[in-house]
Amino acid sequence: MYDQTPRSDISPATDPHDGKAPESLPPEGGTPEGTVPAPRGIVQDLQSRYPGLAGHDYAEGAPPPMGLALTALVIGIVSFLEASVPVIGLFSFLAGPLAIVFGVVALRKKQKKAMAIAGIVLGAAGMVIAGIVTVMVAYFANQVVGTHTVRYVVTSDEPAVVAYFNGSETVEEEITGDWQKDVSFTGLPYAAVSVESTGTATLGCEVSMDGSSASTNTGTGQVSCVTGNMQFWQKMPGQQ
Repeated sequence: MYDQTPRSDISPATDPHDGKAPESLPPEGGTPEGTVPAPRGIVQDLQSRYPGLAGHDYAEGAPPPMGLALTALVIGIVSFLEASVPVIGLFSFLAGPLAIVFGVVALRKKQKKAMAIAGIVLGAAGMVIAGIVTVMVAYFANQVVGTHTVRYVVTSDEPAVVAYFNGSETVEEEITGDWQKDVSFTGLPYAAVSVESTGTATLGCEVSMDGSSASTNTGTGQVSCVTGNMQFWQKMPGQQ
């Protein structure tokens, strides 16, 4: 049997720290004594590799993304370069707004500012240039391939034969003196008239296109007036 009577000659155990904080515990907010803090560069590297470690914000010093900004720049360049090409430049009316939209979104997401702004400017410039080119092409096309009014005037002192282009074919008429003919057609502004006489009378001709005199000529035997492409004059009878 063991004696369980407490002994009075043994002093109670004492706290080695004597009520003080252990020396091994770190001060509040500090680093435990004897340990080495993690280098700041390693922390930044981890934050840059894993943005979630930084509260879903990009780590300090990490380059911002540029996907949308680069897209805006590329589309803007394409829109600007093709804007001055007739017909093909119509694509700028689609590419230009796309470049502007991508550029604005890139700015809102704080991506590459220079690229985003360049894309917006080029996209807008492409639309403006394409609009100007389209208006100019439409204007000149209407002037060239439009409805034209041609007036043929022939002067002759004796009977003669007149051949003129009516917009689709060559027509011949016999005349006994001065002659005039108005023709309207849709197409290219080509016109030609020829007058031929077997005598020695003085002949004259004039072609007016849309109210403006385009060609005049005088002579004996045979004279002709031509405006536009010579292929129509080659259709005139008696011409080589």
